Amino acid sequence: SNKNKDLKTISLVSLVIVNVVLVFSVSISRSPEIHQDDFGRIRRRHLYLTSTAVVISELFKLIGSLYIEYYVLHGTKFDLAKLSTFCKDVWNEMIHNDMLKIGVPGILYVIENNLLFIALSNLSVAVYEVTDQFKILTTAVFSVLILNMKVSMIQKASLCMLAFGVGIVELSSSHETSEKDPT
Repeated sequence: SNKNKDLKTISLVSLVIVNVVLVFSVSISRSPEIHQDDFGRIRRRHLYLTSTAVVISELFKLIGSLYIEYYVLHGTKFDLAKLSTFCKDVWNEMIHNDMLKIGVPGILYVIENNLLFIALSNLSVAVYEVTDQFKILTTAVFSVLILNMKVSMIQKASLCMLAFGVGIVELSSSHETSEKDPT
């Protein structure tokens, strides 16, 4: 039980760190920096294609998850026969049997990641982070409406505070924008 609690804590801290690093690195890398080159010409940093970044990150995730699956099933010892069996098992289970089940959410996830890059190119990190948390509220609402899930009072209070916080950040963000650009 204590080991399980430690594992949950480590997982939560790891996910928070990964999310924060992802958001900050994408935000910094997508900011169009203007600079002067050696000849005095004004240059704008070339931005990379978001679709390329998403595909490469998904390939890294695929390679990592396949390595972890191989390690769980066969241990650290590498064997060509085990690798061949592993590839056949992956093909039969994931590609052949579950393609539609994992394909549709996968495509939606790729679209979400592309939208993440677009949002971080146009929003501040703070506004993005708070707005991104709004998906928790929409997930809860759809879970209640579609799946008939029950939500406890503590969960309802937490969701109300989340909605209130998102509303405050959105209002302050729109207020700052209107002050900067009075048209």
